[in-house]
Amino acid sequence: MSIIGLIITSFFVISVESSHFRGASFSWAPMSNGSIKVDYRISWKRSRHNCDDNTIASGKKNAEGNVCTTDGDCFKLEYYCTDYSIVDNWTSGRNTLYINPPRDKFDLIFKGGDWVVASGWSLLTTVDLTPRLDNGLINSSPTVDYPPVVNLQYSCQHSIAFPIYDVDGDIIRCRWASGKTECNSVCRETYNALPSAVLDQNDCKISYTAIDQVGLYPLAIQVEDFMESSPKVPLSSIPIQFVVNIYSDNYGSCDTVPTFVSPTPDPGEYFGVGVGDQLTINITVTGKTRLNSIQTTSVIGMHRSAVTSWFDGVSYYMSVLVTWTPTSEADGQDHSLCFSGRDTNGLYSETRCINIPVGDCGDISSFANGSVHTPNGTRHPHMAIFDCDVGFKLIGDETRQCLANATWSGSYPTCEIIECDDLEAPKNGKISSFNRSTIIFECNDGYLLAGEKILECTINGTWNSNPPICLNGILFNKAFTLLYWTTRFMYDFFFIV
Repeated sequence: MSIIGLIITSFFVISVESSHFRGASFSWAPMSNGSIKVDYRISWKRSRHNCDDNTIASGKKNAEGNVCTTDGDCFKLEYYCTDYSIVDNWTSGRNTLYINPPRDKFDLIFKGGDWVVASGWSLLTTVDLTPRLDNGLINSSPTVDYPPVVNLQYSCQHSIAFPIYDVDGDIIRCRWASGKTECNSVCRETYNALPSAVLDQNDCKISYTAIDQVGLYPLAIQVEDFMESSPKVPLSSIPIQFVVNIYSDNYGSCDTVPTFVSPTPDPGEYFGVGVGDQLTINITVTGKTRLNSIQTTSVIGMHRSAVTSWFDGVSYYMSVLVTWTPTSEADGQDHSLCFSGRDTNGLYSETRCINIPVGDCGDISSFANGSVHTPNGTRHPHMAIFDCDVGFKLIGDETRQCLANATWSGSYPTCEIIECDDLEAPKNGKISSFNRSTIIFECNDGYLLAGEKILECTINGTWNSNPPICLNGILFNKAFTLLYWTTRFMYDFFFIV
């Protein structure tokens, strides 16, 4: 049975008509007052939903469609424009809704009349507010963000990696959306978009050689989270839908597209930031041909500088600074910034995304008979490392990770004293010193110690050597004297005579 059949008990509906839809994504999280927060990105054709720098700076909202419950409660689907593309003709924005859930398990459905190249769309988000079996807490869905249009050059090999996060640290998997409720006319089984594209469900990456006809192709993906103790039953399922634009290779080969250079962040790089702290990201792209734009998909409140362009005699460059000072609304969450570059020939760089978790897990205190180290700081996704003092062993987690919700994973370990089995004094000897980690042996007068005088208790709770023995000194001296003269005789007989 599908997840829809398992958990659907109620739904919300968003209805929109027209052919200007450019994709969307949804996620949710429980609130302390019993409501749920629904975050979403929605994208439209720019010639219908106009957006420019003034629109973004003014904080003006745009809206289309309503969110309605089956009980008749409706909410307007408003959004703040965060990004736009003139050349690709899209507008994209984000917003948040706060909804009182009708019951513990329900679905969110967003549907409309026409995609940009298909007859209709539908996006399904499943919500389950029952306590988790592993920790007794209420789950939060994964989050995902991605540009509404990704441009892929014909005949080239491409990889699409989604910036997906989960504040609970769950197992994340992706799959192609399926069925009328999840994707309607853009399902793979009906629309058959990019049939040779391969989705790695564990890494949530699409590998694709662009051999399909030049044009626009909508893709629909479901992102799901799983408990480690129950890796086959999803806790939630959220959608992401976007458009792939396959464009002609008439203006260059696969290795002539624009590329990112330092100080541009690496794909998937983390930039933790605290509430009220300013983050600045430098995006620089270079190419064989003059650059004409850097496109971003960003967070509400991010600001772009004017672009700077130059030519060093060999290559063309374009750079833009993106700054953001997170507010308390962004605290305890993972955010992302995606970007791509384009030259005047119409060639596009890769689409690259970085991670921006907001929040600080704070100092994690030391514990009895041990210490804790945070070599990379106390922000997501860095680790706290626990060690025990000499003579103690660690029981529990050796590391704890700062999660995206600004809490430490796991729980404090403990340091228990290392104890080895008691040892008896050797015959004709004694134990002169003993503690839980070291033991010292001595022999009585007239006896000689054979073996290790000092034994140490290892971290495995075993002594590092066998106990010594005490030999009779008189007998030992006689045996040694006999051995000496025998050896001397043999040497003289064979080598001197």
